[in-house]
Amino acid sequence: MKLSNKEFLIIITTIVVAFLVSSILAIFVNLAVSILGALLVIICGVAYRFPRQSLWLFLIYLPLTGTITYSFGSVYSAVGGKVVFSTLYPIFHLAKDVFYFPALIAILLSSYWLKQFRQTAKSVLIGSLVLLGTCLLTLFLVNVPQQLSGSVPGQPILMGIIGLKILIGYVPFLVCGYYLIRDRNQDLTFFPRFHIHLLFAVVYV
Repeated sequence: MKLSNKEFLIIITTIVVAFLVSSILAIFVNLAVSILGALLVIICGVAYRFPRQSLWLFLIYLPLTGTITYSFGSVYSAVGGKVVFSTLYPIFHLAKDVFYFPALIAILLSSYWLKQFRQTAKSVLIGSLVLLGTCLLTLFLVNVPQQLSGSVPGQPILMGIIGLKILIGYVPFLVCGYYLIRDRNQDLTFFPRFHIHLLFAVVYV
């Protein structure tokens, strides 16, 4: 099978980035994290090339994120009455994003799907801006005063920023949903049934 110039460029870029990431992690962390980092980069390349399949894997993995993370005893450990995260924690925390963000970038770079989404995006955009404004008000009127007064233990500002990052990161998933749903009757019926079965599978496992 002959590869196109675009596919060849994706493969070469993925290999180079995976090598650089694994080398840096091997030097500054350890070999296990280096291998995981290289694997995540390769998955990103594959997800960019196959965005639809990547989004399906994202929807399957998302409900299992906590279960998979907690199943590895070395990720969390109790030291002195506190929970300590190992160097593997960021890898597991970002694992789900390797299915989502490359697919999102591939969809955004596709002028056809972006043009189709723009026709129905105005009403969604207004609601998203209202939600974003509410979250920013909460950050500045609640989290910042808590941080300055010291009335709440921990880092309220950091918690607010992380929450805002999650919101900003997953609001564009609306674009992915529009791309993923080809037939409204068939796909919208299949999605909830699929997740109900997945939920029962997670509970029984």
